[in-house]
Amino acid sequence: MQLYLIRHGQSTNNALWDATHSEIGRVVDPELTLLGREQAAAAGAYIAASNANGSVGGRDPQNRSGFGLTHLYCSLMDRAINTGLAVSRAVGLPLLAWTEAHEGGGLYKVDETSGALSGVPGGNREYFAARYPELVLPAQLGAAGWYRGGYEEADALRARIAVFRQQLAERHGGSSDRVGVVTHGDFYHHLLAAIMQAPAAANGAYWFYLNNLGISRLDFRAEGLRVMYLNRVDYLPAALVT
Repeated sequence: MQLYLIRHGQSTNNALWDATHSEIGRVVDPELTLLGREQAAAAGAYIAASNANGSVGGRDPQNRSGFGLTHLYCSLMDRAINTGLAVSRAVGLPLLAWTEAHEGGGLYKVDETSGALSGVPGGNREYFAARYPELVLPAQLGAAGWYRGGYEEADALRARIAVFRQQLAERHGGSSDRVGVVTHGDFYHHLLAAIMQAPAAANGAYWFYLNNLGISRLDFRAEGLRVMYLNRVDYLPAALVT
């Protein structure tokens, strides 16, 4: 299995943080900015492109001959869905929602007076079916909504990562599938740390960084894991790198 981790395009919260380094004014489930939509379109075109002469001796560690995705997933957060739809339409694959692939913390709001964090319920099947009719929804998503917890702490995030890894192995382990997952920076960091058995980073620092629409490739082979590349954004024009 080849696993491609793709971060969503720039969201309104990303742009707010870049401008103010503050969460004052953030929204619970931000949309893509105009720049984020341009990033998503560029990524879709890049991932959909093919070049029969790109490989060397049958080997293509940089995907110069193309990506050839066989499966495409996203989280149920708006920025990941809209990024995933841009890629899905470009490559001609259905976009499947994966509940466990959401950002660390879950859906939450910040009390601007006290700074307290509290969970916010996620949309249900009716909500997503009306808003995103192209999105293939998980069978277990019903009337109750996909997110029903409070603010997700680090231990709960790591437990969710373990569930995601088990589901990934059950769906695609031991196969030749090429699996794209449109996900989030915090999720990406903790997933890589778990896969590589990295120690917890001190003081909230991250071992792994992922730009908006950065692409990382991990190959799971019979011989073991091979990291092909991380956070690839060289395909984006400089004005679209965030």
